[in-house]
Amino acid sequence: MSTVESLLPVPERAAHRSVKGLIDPDSIVVVGASARRSSIVAEAIAGRSRAFLVHPSGESILGEDVYTSIAELPEKPDCAFMLVGHEAILDVMREALAFGIRAFVIPGLGAEAGARSGEILPELLEIADAYDAAILGPNCMGMAVPHSGSMWVANVPKSFRRGHVSVIAQSGSIADAMLNCGPRIGFRAVFSTGSEGNRDAADLLMGLAEDSQTKAIGLFVETVRRPEAFADGLRACAKPASRWCA
Repeated sequence: MSTVESLLPVPERAAHRSVKGLIDPDSIVVVGASARRSSIVAEAIAGRSRAFLVHPSGESILGEDVYTSIAELPEKPDCAFMLVGHEAILDVMREALAFGIRAFVIPGLGAEAGARSGEILPELLEIADAYDAAILGPNCMGMAVPHSGSMWVANVPKSFRRGHVSVIAQSGSIADAMLNCGPRIGFRAVFSTGSEGNRDAADLLMGLAEDSQTKAIGLFVETVRRPEAFADGLRACAKPASRWCA
């Protein structure tokens, strides 16, 4: 380092919010698991030794036990995959937070909620922020991990193979295209961030910078909500070549 460089002020690190539980959760719960969504449920629990299903009916799905409420679960999952409509999301969110869950994949609160989404979303975020809980979404595709349980609301093709590339996409269609690009690229994970309720691309960038299985990151960004935090996340990804090369 030159004398001039040593005199330059060190830039302050921008605030990043934890994404623990969103990147490679050890255990999950699918809330709203039903036979109507059996293919999505099957993908979410595939390859997982600790996955739980919740639905008020308690009806077994795919030969798996289904709990009637989150409070009945035998342990606290790292992440909840919220397959519930906008009418129930606030009550279910309160129950999950009270149980101790602090990470959520919320694909809903999109067009299906209509004008109601503008009423529900601020309250949902207020509830989550009170517990410092991380939300992927709402209005997103979810998180896809090859052959390891994807919390994704569309078909996960068999050609989606494992590797070391992680993708953060604000566009759901672009994120889904990544899954369908064939076996040319091996993926660590694909994250569809959607409306970025209380966690954004900057937060995921920082989290993936510390992920030992990620060696390259792809970004599709339509809006940089927090420029300083985003730039800081990019700096955190500027690792030595040995870190990012296979």
